[in-house]
Amino acid sequence: MERDLYPRSSEASEHTMLQFHGKSRPQIIASLVATFGTFCSGTVLAWTSTVNPQLKETKDIGNLTDSNLSLIASIAVIGALISGAAAGFSIDKIGRRLTIILLVIPFILGWGLVAFAQDYAVMLVGRFITGFCAGAYTLVVPVYISEVTQDRLRGAMSNCMVVTLVSGILFSYVLGALVPWKWLSIISGILPIFLAIAMFFIPDSPRYQVVKGMQTKAAESLRWLRGVDDVRDIDDELKELQHSVQVSKEASGGSLCDILKARNMKPLAICLVLMIFQQFGGINAVIFFTVDIFKASGSDINPNVASIIVGSVQVVCVIVSTLLVDRMGRKVLMFISETGMAVSLAALGVFFYLKHDNHDQTPENLGWLPLLSMILYIITYNLG
Repeated sequence: MERDLYPRSSEASEHTMLQFHGKSRPQIIASLVATFGTFCSGTVLAWTSTVNPQLKETKDIGNLTDSNLSLIASIAVIGALISGAAAGFSIDKIGRRLTIILLVIPFILGWGLVAFAQDYAVMLVGRFITGFCAGAYTLVVPVYISEVTQDRLRGAMSNCMVVTLVSGILFSYVLGALVPWKWLSIISGILPIFLAIAMFFIPDSPRYQVVKGMQTKAAESLRWLRGVDDVRDIDDELKELQHSVQVSKEASGGSLCDILKARNMKPLAICLVLMIFQQFGGINAVIFFTVDIFKASGSDINPNVASIIVGSVQVVCVIVSTLLVDRMGRKVLMFISETGMAVSLAALGVFFYLKHDNHDQTPENLGWLPLLSMILYIITYNLG
């Protein structure tokens, strides 16, 4: 294996390690292009919010029950669940960049089935496929970003992935309020094409290329990402990367038994509990059925407008939370988050209880409560 493609004097190498940081722009471009995949994932999540009420009213694919509509929403999550193992296998076999590009094919296929579905079964298949691709992107994109950026940019670019995800959700809310569901689906299916085209102009992960023994390609990728003309400028970073990969290979060989050792059980349990709280906090249900929730509330506020307000608040909160997390600490923010979510959902539950107790009429002077509860929920969820 090549270890030093471009030999340099020790004095020059030391100078490079101390002074060379690379340009930010190429790394930012590569990261933002990749995060467009998570933007497309956001459109999958929010699609049912504006579409399910339309499907129920127009009966375009039949007379659907609430259970049918619920499955149309949730089957995307099942697809996302299954995608994890497939995406993990793919990025190790064919690379991060090629995986992102090839996922566009089933993504377009899935959206095509959704857009032109004539019956319930085809719609389910399309939603499953789009959910699969959306889930895969949420795994592949952060891996790619972490491997193409330097430490000083990695945190910010990783946070951009969450911003683009919620921006995709907001995009679907806005567009779904303006156009029929078929056009929303067609436009959502066109978006991944731009991702594939853009990915052809940026390099693959240098780390993946080093792992596969493609040292020359790794050097060229690093040269592009660091914005330098002379590949020798990144020679020291390439050496460090090669060393890191070698150390990882030598340290590999862990098993399930290692995870279950006493010293690892506590951090494992903490991680699992946090993930369970995150998912069982109801965020997917809120995103999937935002319009339905506001319709059921009987509020004077237009349900689509209310959904757009909630989506806009979510984008702002994600940006703000990334600025607060290092200032206030994770534990404090998680406590505020869980408490706020509980209070907001309890308030929404009380509203619907009073509405039911009032012969399904909106309680007097409480029409504002559903929107306020949802905004508070979104704010506190994103803080944690």
